[in-house]
Amino acid sequence: MVVKRFHAVTEDQRPDVPWVREPQQDRGARTKSRLLDVAVEILQEGGVGNLTIANVAKRSNTSFGSIYHYFKNKQSIVHAVVERMSHELSLTAREGLRASRWEGVPLEDILAGYLSWNIAMQRDYGGVIQAQRALAIQDKVIARELARVSNHNEKLMRQLLLPRIENLGHKAPKQAFEITLDILRGSVAQRSRLFPPNRKTPPSRKSDREWTAEIVKMIMAYLSAGS
Repeated sequence: MVVKRFHAVTEDQRPDVPWVREPQQDRGARTKSRLLDVAVEILQEGGVGNLTIANVAKRSNTSFGSIYHYFKNKQSIVHAVVERMSHELSLTAREGLRASRWEGVPLEDILAGYLSWNIAMQRDYGGVIQAQRALAIQDKVIARELARVSNHNEKLMRQLLLPRIENLGHKAPKQAFEITLDILRGSVAQRSRLFPPNRKTPPSRKSDREWTAEIVKMIMAYLSAGS
């Protein structure tokens, strides 16, 4: 997997946050992880329809027998990719949204870091995210895992953002926090639809940095208006 980091406007104010992956302990675990990496690449390039045992075998230079040793079928590969991504996203969020990492960093820079990291996630894992959402419609286990990760991340965001919103003197800080989250999520979703995985040219005349600055400016204007 490609490592992506929180990338705020002011790079020197706090450390980057890498995509967290737990170390693989043995040869079998490393082989399985490598196969999942290949599956992610295939999902990114052509979606679930392009993911087959044959494609994974060819891309990874692995025999069919070796793949079937780890995965029952294509569906089990997709499930494993989705489960691993959910787990690693939880680990990354726990590390990336830890309050001590952002001590002394202004609210607008935190918002910019969150937006830029999420856009990078959509670019590198958009195919996986689409597969995850599709599976969640029919698979209760994946649906619960999605909900768990979302609730976990929202809790971390609340701990990070709410005190700063309260410091702005907003009359309804808890409501402002919820609306801020809605704006962040909606903005990333819209940007990712305009800029699908592997697209190399911007969806508009604005670069990611310019777009991020505009969204942050809009959120800060909303928060200031309620003071």
